[in-house]
Amino acid sequence: MTCTGPPVRIEPVGSNEVLREVLHARGLCLTTKDSFGLLWLSGEAPWREPLYSTQAVNRLDGMQLITSKSQLADTALQAQWPFVPFSARTPDAAAKFPGAKQPFSWVHKSRAHRAVRVLPTLPTDPNDVAHLISSGILQRRLSEPMRFGGRVFDLGVYVLVAERDGRLVYWTFDDDVLIRFCSSPFVEAEAASLSSAPHLQHSWVVDDNYTSVWDLPHLETVTNATAARSLDCLRYMLSTKAVPLRSPAATPPSFSRLQREIGSAIGAVLGGVQEVLVEVLARRRAVHAPRTFELVRFDFMLHADGSPMLTEVLRCPAYGGARPHAGRAR
Repeated sequence: MTCTGPPVRIEPVGSNEVLREVLHARGLCLTTKDSFGLLWLSGEAPWREPLYSTQAVNRLDGMQLITSKSQLADTALQAQWPFVPFSARTPDAAAKFPGAKQPFSWVHKSRAHRAVRVLPTLPTDPNDVAHLISSGILQRRLSEPMRFGGRVFDLGVYVLVAERDGRLVYWTFDDDVLIRFCSSPFVEAEAASLSSAPHLQHSWVVDDNYTSVWDLPHLETVTNATAARSLDCLRYMLSTKAVPLRSPAATPPSFSRLQREIGSAIGAVLGGVQEVLVEVLARRRAVHAPRTFELVRFDFMLHADGSPMLTEVLRCPAYGGARPHAGRAR
C-alpha cells in the first residue's frame, strides 16, 4: 500500500479500531516508530516524549476547561447558560434551589467519565452534600426529558477544535450524530419509589449498556435501509407520527431548530473559553511545540419541549457503539 501522507502513530498501540479503519481507507499508514507526522492519543494518559513543530497531536492544552465536569459546571454558572442543568457548587446553593427536597431530583457525577448516579434524596447533612460536591458535581436531573418509543436518549455531536492565527476555530460534524437510548423504558417520578436503584439508573441515565439505534425496533424502518445513518434516524424521530415522541409542545421540535440550538450552545461554550485557550496555545507556540487539535464530543439530552441540554463534553470520545451490520446506521 502506498501512503498518501505522513505516517500516523496511535497510542496505545492496537487501540481505536474505528480510527485505524478510517486511516486505512484514506491511504494513510500506521507506524509504531518515532518518525510519525500525527500522534493520536486514544486515552487520557499524557505523552511523555518530546514532540516537534513538524508533528501534530490530538491534544489541545486547556480543553479541560470544558471536558472537566466541575469546570464546565462552574463556567456554566458564571455565564448563566440556560442549556446546562443547574449544578450546586455549595451545600447552601443546593438546599435553596427550588424543589431541592423532591425525591430523585439530583444526580451525582464523579470526576470519572460515565460515573453518574441518581440520588434518591438530597442528603440532609450539609457535610454529606459537601462531600458529593468535592468528589464531582451535584446536578439537577432532567425530570422531563424527551423520549422516543418510551426511552430517554441523548445526542453526541462531534466537534474538531484547533487554534489558527490566534483564534480558536472549530468544525462541527453536521453530517452525523451519535444517538444512544437508555437500556430500560422511562420510569415516571411518581413510580420511582417502586423501582430498584439499578432499574432507575438504566431508565434515566444513558450508560455503557445503552441501546443503539439499530437495536431499537421503532427505528427499523430507517436502519434497515442501505447506508442509513444515525442522522437519518434523528430526522425520523422528530417527524414520524407512528411512534410517540414525548413533548408537551404544540409542535415537536423541527430538525433545523434542534440543529440550530445545538450549534448555538457549542459556539457559546467554546466562545466562553476562547481567551484562556488561545493564551495557553500562544505560550506553546513560543517553544516550537507541535501543532495541536482536539476531537471532542458534546453530549446533549433533550428537554420535553425540545430544548437541548448539555450534559458533558468528552475528551477522547468513542466514535460509535457496537458495530452495526454492513450497510446499517452507525
